[in-house]
Amino acid sequence: GLEDLPAEQACRPAVFDLAGPAHLLIVGDQGSGRSQFLRTLAAATARQYGSADVHLYGIDCGDGALQALAGLPHCGAVVTPEETTRTVRLLNRLTADVRRRQEILAKTGFASLAEHRRAAGSEAQLPHVMLLIDGCEHFTATLGQIQDGRLAEQLAVLLNEGGRVGIHLILAGNQGLLRESFARAISEKLLLPTARRDELQALGIRPDMVPPGWGPGRALRASSGTEVQVALLDGKPTPAGQDAALGSLATVLRDREASVPLAQRPFRIEEVLLIADRFHVGDAQGRAVGRDDVLSWLRDRYATRGAAALLGPRRAGKSWILAELSRDLRDSGVRSVHEVTIPMPSSPIETADALAAILDRAVARRASPAAVLLNKARRAAASAQPVAFLLDEVGRLVKYGPAAVSWLRDLGQAGAWLVYTGTEKDWHMLVRWALTVPGSSFGNDVNARVLGPWVQSTALTFLCGTAANLGVDISPAKTGKAVLRLTGAWPFYLQVIGDAVVRAVQGGDVGPLADQSALERLVEQHLLDEWTDHFQGRWAEIGSAGRAALLTQRGLPPDDLAPAQREDLRDAGLLPREQWLADPPFFAWVARNEASLRDREM
Repeated sequence: GLEDLPAEQACRPAVFDLAGPAHLLIVGDQGSGRSQFLRTLAAATARQYGSADVHLYGIDCGDGALQALAGLPHCGAVVTPEETTRTVRLLNRLTADVRRRQEILAKTGFASLAEHRRAAGSEAQLPHVMLLIDGCEHFTATLGQIQDGRLAEQLAVLLNEGGRVGIHLILAGNQGLLRESFARAISEKLLLPTARRDELQALGIRPDMVPPGWGPGRALRASSGTEVQVALLDGKPTPAGQDAALGSLATVLRDREASVPLAQRPFRIEEVLLIADRFHVGDAQGRAVGRDDVLSWLRDRYATRGAAALLGPRRAGKSWILAELSRDLRDSGVRSVHEVTIPMPSSPIETADALAAILDRAVARRASPAAVLLNKARRAAASAQPVAFLLDEVGRLVKYGPAAVSWLRDLGQAGAWLVYTGTEKDWHMLVRWALTVPGSSFGNDVNARVLGPWVQSTALTFLCGTAANLGVDISPAKTGKAVLRLTGAWPFYLQVIGDAVVRAVQGGDVGPLADQSALERLVEQHLLDEWTDHFQGRWAEIGSAGRAALLTQRGLPPDDLAPAQREDLRDAGLLPREQWLADPPFFAWVARNEASLRDREM
């Protein structure tokens, strides 16, 4: 925009200097131009700076004015209050970025991002990050209360600690924001027209400083009282016209920024979970990336109250899907969701009462826990909100009494919704075990779904996109496809190797990005060696006939199988639908350990 300087009889461009005040607060009534200010600022920033220099994010709690920003190559995400999960992920990622940048500055000895950028080469420069929040009063009133106020705490971290490391908050809302505690942390304030002028004096704005005919887009700098006329983008001066102008600018800028490496672009907070914030390895804290079809299937099963079994090899992502499903059910208002990892029994669990006490601690001290839980399930089903039991590690139930296991079908028939997860062998053993009770028909009404590897496009998006979020550029056509040839498209393998590649590159070793042999060594060390317990567990699940078959051809699926071998391999999930499972690391591990495995078999 333009600043009016009557004492100098001049006008000059109005600027927000990213190397100056850390944050900016825009206050005004509805219709005063605060949303347009955010659009103008984003457009001016994107036009002036490359997408490797400044990254933009938006939280749109207003009327949708920020949505057009998503087309800019500088913009990683624009989220809305209804997209709670994306908002949580965005603030988690930005808060983590504050900590990461603080560590980088501490290690390099720089006091601020500005010093670091002056000293670093262009590829090593940390970008400025701008988070624009429109309708900020709605954020504090609604989103700020989520997760016991955790999002509000993260906003405070960004305000108090983000500025020094180049993360800037641009907050726009009504005059109530001036009474929020965080307003004191923002030195730069821009005042747009407001009907409540009495509070302006507290900011040092005298009545005579308010311009006559104070209309939309005319602002006052609170620090100086200087008048600023905010610019409009080229195009019609209407919301639709400004959106169209921003769209046209985005088209031009996408061409201009086409050569910027993926790793230097803003991290994405995708609507569909195909890209993760980081590679989660071994901590079970990941997300059910790329499994939307499975989650949709499970939601449909809940709606129809049909029991489900989610099966697949260990570390196929079953536990993550249960956690995601639990969050989804709770967000949808389901009041009673029980996530239960079946414990290994320390003493015999022979009765339905004993199992009911494990599934729901609230009934454990009742006289007849199983009967109480059945009645609870019936009442919940009658209210159209079935109690949900999400049971992980169901293979351990074979250590329980078959009568107790068979009772789970009664619980489902009473109206509870049950989801079982385990390996295919776990499930087959469990069904056979429960059927030893006379008259039992456990498993007959359970729909099973087997988790397989991702499709190649999803695997590449996850691997390359997540690495880019961590600042490493993995070429999909070269390194990405080389990784898939070595690991297949299983999420766990891609997490392990993706994490290993990122750590190697961050440590200065770019060999895995360019050299096939270096990549193979990385797979051997970080997957076949470090996770050998995983492969040993899979090997132990295979019957002796199936193990003998796998040792006939070194590292390759055998051609001819006897009936007993075929049954063992089917039970272990290695031969679904009579086709060999695409699991290169497992077969590579068998080949690597052939001698010791053969000795054990003998």
